[in-house]
Amino acid sequence: MNKTRSSRPIHRLAALPLLATALGLPAFAQQPAVGARPAATTQTTTQTTPAANPVAATPAPAAQAGPYRALRASKLIGMEVQNREGRHIGQIDDLVVNMGNGDLRYAVLSFDPGVMGGERLFALPPDRLAFTPEGDRVVVDVDKQQFEKAAIERTRYSPAFFRDHAQVAVLDRAWSIPQPGRGTTAHRVTDLLEADVLARNGDEIGDVEELVLDLGSRKVHYAVVSFDPGWTSAEKRYLFALSDFRLPRDPEDVQLDLDRDGMRRLQGFDGDRMKDLNAAGWVADVRRSLAQGTGARAGAAPTDAAAR
Repeated sequence: MNKTRSSRPIHRLAALPLLATALGLPAFAQQPAVGARPAATTQTTTQTTPAANPVAATPAPAAQAGPYRALRASKLIGMEVQNREGRHIGQIDDLVVNMGNGDLRYAVLSFDPGVMGGERLFALPPDRLAFTPEGDRVVVDVDKQQFEKAAIERTRYSPAFFRDHAQVAVLDRAWSIPQPGRGTTAHRVTDLLEADVLARNGDEIGDVEELVLDLGSRKVHYAVVSFDPGWTSAEKRYLFALSDFRLPRDPEDVQLDLDRDGMRRLQGFDGDRMKDLNAAGWVADVRRSLAQGTGARAGAAPTDAAAR
């Protein structure tokens, strides 16, 4: 593999075009971002007239799990963010997941100049996101003062940030989110996408190609892995639960409890089966595959319904 880290999705996403329109709202005084030194601030408040023709999607506060809806993490990252009036205000820069159970913990947003101000990112719980009717944009409707409490300095936004329980606890308290157990590790999705996959002995054997989210449960449903040609066919892909991976020291690597003999017992699937992630036959095969037990899991064999 021997790829350079500059090929990581977070860099590719920086090149995505952004609309030029910025939200004409007043700038609130900035709270010290997570990881920043406290500083004196001054708050000003003005009123604005909302724009006409609001979009149809309205974000709800906390919501219960909905019906299954699969979406590639790489599609959600980089997606345009707009306000309820339909104005472009930023984009989703990253996602944060809990490695042990696959919970989608935060979306990390960047805003256009004049919306929030400062070289900062903002963590937002996934249940505060809504989609436009077309499904290609995200709608955010959160009080700006609330966002200030969940600001992250860009200079502090590294793979180590979400491994620091104290810093993550600041975000959790800002949103009144119960904190997971100490054994739960939060991880950036941009580090997981295209991460090197290591075998049990530490050899590099493949890459994480994609994470597929279930928006209904707000979880990572499965990871898609491609192995090196020396291990398996280049056309085959393999499914793993997020809990199958271990995190070695390098945050851009993941490890499977797998050797070459174990690899040969896995059953892969053709990559073109992922054209429709919500096809009933494909979803049934995925669930059947992930329910087969703990440890490394194989991709499901095609069914007649899914193959059509």
